Amino acid sequence: MTTYVPDPTSVTMGAAPVVLLNVSTDLSGSLMDITLMCDKDAVMSVQYDVYGDGNLWLTQGSHNLSEKPLKVKYMGKGKTRIYAIKNSTLSTVTASCKIETSSFTGYCTIDDVRSQSGLSTDDISDSDLLGIIQLSTSQLNKDVNKIRIEERVESIDSYRENDIDGSNTVYYVQNGYTWFLADLDGDGTVGTSDVHVYGYSGQTRTELTVSSIDASRGMGKVTLSSAPSGLDKMTITYSMSPVHYQDPLLKQACIQLSTALSYTGIEAKDFSRISLGRLSLMRQPNIGFMNYMQRYKETVHQIKSRIMGKSEGPELTRNLDPISRKAGVGEAGR
Repeated sequence: MTTYVPDPTSVTMGAAPVVLLNVSTDLSGSLMDITLMCDKDAVMSVQYDVYGDGNLWLTQGSHNLSEKPLKVKYMGKGKTRIYAIKNSTLSTVTASCKIETSSFTGYCTIDDVRSQSGLSTDDISDSDLLGIIQLSTSQLNKDVNKIRIEERVESIDSYRENDIDGSNTVYYVQNGYTWFLADLDGDGTVGTSDVHVYGYSGQTRTELTVSSIDASRGMGKVTLSSAPSGLDKMTITYSMSPVHYQDPLLKQACIQLSTALSYTGIEAKDFSRISLGRLSLMRQPNIGFMNYMQRYKETVHQIKSRIMGKSEGPELTRNLDPISRKAGVGEAGR
């Protein structure tokens, strides 16, 4: 995560508008968690540089503030700035802001949800919809994936020997033939941050650096940056799914759940108070919600029916999603 703040950290403005923060980095594709602050009344806009030359800025969204800080979410579209205008009869207003960026792809996009649901920006803003997609991605992981906590690295067969001999850097998970390596950190994609390898020497545990993974079925391959040696044992923590993370069914399920939640009228400020494990118990009279939630459940059933084999192991029983995370990676549920 990267944090951007103004320099100086706050700006006092009069009648003329000001640019609070101008990020020189291209933030395209980054999830931006933005905090807006002022001591009186102001309008703050999140804008992006269309051509990257500073000549044309388009507004992703504008927000009215009055003393209380506001947190919003946007997906980066380029170089970003926060533009503020005084909205008060008082002589001056002091304003500040902060942008925190993280990588978030999600199983579907804002455009995917809008094109299939017909929901417009009048129905739900892009920032609220983005937050719902993040929530839906996490819930979908919980409904479909299984998590293996510190699975011991042992020989599987003559091809996947998993030798810890000081020269081998390639290791395989036990379930690679029947499952796909899956999203563990909740960003809707699969990469090195979704696999954690630990080496044990006596009472000391060290996390080893993963340089690459192969998430295709029949592989479950994890490559380390250097060959471990002198260890008593190694373990791998990972998530596994019946389908590849780019399977169209995951995208469809994400669209359906995101649409269902959009029909509830939920706002971004309420996301942190949602218990993801209870989504299946939600009661809503809204027909749109019920229809899309039923479609979501049917799609999840299709995904889970793709399982080609049965796998047993120390699954995680507590939620690892980025919104309601309480258990750390490697911590077994109780």
